[in-house]
Formats: sequence, structure tokens, C-alpha cells
Amino acid sequence: MSQVSRSKMTKDIQKRVALLLSEALTVCETREVAQNFLMDLLTPVERVMLSKRLAIALMLEEGYSYTQIKMTLKVSSPTIARVREWMSERGTGFEYVMNRVKQKQFSRKFIATITDLLVVLATAPGKGRNKSTLMKIRKGSS
Repeated sequence: MSQVSRSKMTKDIQKRVALLLSEALTVCETREVAQNFLMDLLTPVERVMLSKRLAIALMLEEGYSYTQIKMTLKVSSPTIARVREWMSERGTGFEYVMNRVKQKQFSRKFIATITDLLVVLATAPGKGRNKSTLMKIRKGSS
């Protein structure tokens, strides 16, 4: 599991390190370069964690319910709530990036795939799935 050192950096160094990461991301001119950079920089757990946060945010923006997000991404309600809170508290950077991501063909395909998956999940019999759970999924309730 990823950890942050107990030894604290000064605020100035924290700021400079964050700026370095931002600068590194801005020089990634293509999706392939960005993907290679993130594959080299992040552990598999960190990649999954960050990817799920972004997917949760996109699904919330698209109006998916907590139940739908939990079933699709295998995350907990507190995780979804935390992302929702970040989305409402943070500045314009997150909103700008989400709007740009939603414009891309890739994200439209992702949302279509999620919708298709939820239809399959809602109609397929499954372990631990009862009628009330299926109704929540179909109605899009939390």
C-alpha cells in the first residue's frame, strides 16, 4: 500500500514538488506519453486508486447513482461521498479538466460501456442480488 513518509517536508518544498508534478504532466503531449509516464511513476495500486477517483467523478457528473457506481467500480459509499465532497469544495481546475475529459470521444465510449454494463448487471441473476437491489439499479437510486 502507498504511504507518505512521516518526515514532513516544508510547505515551500511541498509546493515546489507539486509544481514539478504539474509541469511533468503538462509536457505529456499525447495520451501514450502520459500513459507511459504514469505507468513509470505510479505503483499499480496508485494507478487504480487515481483512476477510480476520476471514474467516480465522471459518473457522478453524468448522474449515476451511488448504487450504480459501487457495482461498476467496486468502491464503497464513503469513497464516492469523499469524491463528491472534493468535487464541490475544490477550485476550477477539477471542473475544467472534467469538462475537457467529457468532450473527448474516449469518455463518451466509457459512459456508453458503463451504461451497457449496468443494464447487464440489472438483468442478470447474481449471487446476493435480490429484487430490491435490482429495482434500485434500474431506477438509478442511491
